[in-house]
Amino acid sequence: MGNAESSSNSNSNSNSNSNNKNASLSNSRHKKKTTLQHNLVFQDKNTKLEDHYDLYEKDGKQITLQGSAADDLKEGCSIVIAESKRYTKSNRGDGDGFRNGYAVKLYKRESSNSLSDLMKAGEEKEPPPPPDFKEEARLLQLCDHPNIIRLYHVTTERTGGMMHIPGTTTKNVSLVLELCSGGPLKDSFPFMKTIQTTRTAQNNVAATKAANKKAAKRIEREARNVIRQVMYAVAHLHHRNIVHRGIEMSNIMYKHSDNTNDNMIKLIDFGLATQQEYDEDKQIFIPLKDKVGPTHVMAPEVVHVRCEYGPKCDIWSIGILTYNLLMDGKQIYVGNTNKEIENRIKDGLFGVNFHGFHHSTTAKDFIQKCLIRNDTLRPSAVELLQHDWLIPTLSMKDIGLTTGGDDDDEEEIVIILPNNLLVSFEMYLQANQLKRVALNALAKNYTLLPEYQRIFTLLDTSYTGSLSKEEFIKAFTASGFSPHEIERLFQQMDMNQTDAVDYTEWVAAALEASGELEEDQIQEAFDLLDEDRSGEITKKNLVKLLGGGNPTKLKRIIKKNRTSAEDVLAARTMANDILQGKMKLEFEEFAELFEFSFHDRKIKPIIEVSLNEEQIAHMMKQQKPTSVLNSIHEG
Repeated sequence: MGNAESSSNSNSNSNSNSNNKNASLSNSRHKKKTTLQHNLVFQDKNTKLEDHYDLYEKDGKQITLQGSAADDLKEGCSIVIAESKRYTKSNRGDGDGFRNGYAVKLYKRESSNSLSDLMKAGEEKEPPPPPDFKEEARLLQLCDHPNIIRLYHVTTERTGGMMHIPGTTTKNVSLVLELCSGGPLKDSFPFMKTIQTTRTAQNNVAATKAANKKAAKRIEREARNVIRQVMYAVAHLHHRNIVHRGIEMSNIMYKHSDNTNDNMIKLIDFGLATQQEYDEDKQIFIPLKDKVGPTHVMAPEVVHVRCEYGPKCDIWSIGILTYNLLMDGKQIYVGNTNKEIENRIKDGLFGVNFHGFHHSTTAKDFIQKCLIRNDTLRPSAVELLQHDWLIPTLSMKDIGLTTGGDDDDEEEIVIILPNNLLVSFEMYLQANQLKRVALNALAKNYTLLPEYQRIFTLLDTSYTGSLSKEEFIKAFTASGFSPHEIERLFQQMDMNQTDAVDYTEWVAAALEASGELEEDQIQEAFDLLDEDRSGEITKKNLVKLLGGGNPTKLKRIIKKNRTSAEDVLAARTMANDILQGKMKLEFEEFAELFEFSFHDRKIKPIIEVSLNEEQIAHMMKQQKPTSVLNSIHEG
């Protein structure tokens, strides 16, 4: 490899050092504190998947995920579609025929690894190593982002008897995940070869060129939509010091089957992902050194002989992905073997071939910046989200926002959130603690309306996947809430006490924007809090969900560093406060928390008005209002 590449790797640690302080604080916060969303991922040992879920079947066979997302699964793995046995009436489904569907990632040892087969063979056959579902589950529990697949349940079932014999079947493991019925990006993206161009007459060159130009614009628009969401998800991962290491078309799914501009993208398959460790003594991140990932999207620093790299290997992969989408699936680096592809990535002699690239110059510039070979010079995910190509081209009407002030002067724009969203926030503010915990539990299983999700995304100007207190205050400046109410709302929405409003916490407060919750949704919320399925919400349930672990095993919890004694005591105190001295709560009393009216809850009417000069001047005196939409151009 050339000198430039060697320089890239020798400076990989200095690249990490520039963000060490903030990143290490982030790493400390998310490693030491477990959140409510983290604890709502149920883990059942020695239990059958079929005890909790019905696996969809067609013609007597299980319905499995097909297409490119299933092609790269490890031996023994499959993805099936299932339905919960507990929520048959829930409307959590995605509207594509699976009303309450989940995707279940299964790992099952094949019968060929049975003891009888080994004895017949006269030797021990070492089965392929199982995928590290435990680590994949741990990393997914750390994520809370609209563009990252959600994990709901982990089950393990011992199938090889009480005695474990090397090489024999031991456990069936399953990860119950969010269902994305839109399919993998590779199978669903509108590539040029799949678009039927319209021609007014045979051999009409002008008409063909016009149709192809129109198709190219459509492709670039959709590619921008996809890459923006992927980059936003990666920024969230890197904020938590997680490196995906497998970003390619087969690991990106459309949430729904309707291919529209509202269609959400989900980053999936964390089987190769890892969390970069921080060396407290040296105050640097420890470089990653294992060469893993799909070969064609590996960064130069990954295939380098020294193989020392950090999170920016994901940025390189996104650059390759963008090129793939805009060049009709064409790869930059090709070869007959993986070794040949690796050598071409190392050498980089010919650069990126843009011959036949019929898209904007900003798209080309974006790709080039992602594919800077020196990773110390390669931009971060946050920096690239501010690239001209990724800036959203939505009007304020498109995202459900109105503004006060003069539209011609962006510095005086004050955001006015939609009334129904504000009403939901007001109801959340007035709710008691148990209802807020229940809404957070329910929010993990629900997808927000696209406009409310986009509002959250646009308010998140730091691109971390959560709203800081400063971002939150800016959003509510013209909401009708007093500064004291905004402070209270922030504290109450920050259920995890991380000094930020995470995505699920935002969803929880917005759940009632569309009206009262239905009875089956309330039942689902109750069941989620009743994690031991006793038919009652107990103090023990709440202590465990709020981060206190199992209250009967306090010494073992502290010994294993699962949580601190302070966290246990805080969880117990909060559980006492929530139950108001009671030891348990049955469904009927729980359901009463969701019966409300504007009069009973003292909901203040919110009237959408235009702000006059005096009001704007007063708000600007309190805090100079800056639009989060400064980067948004009228579409």
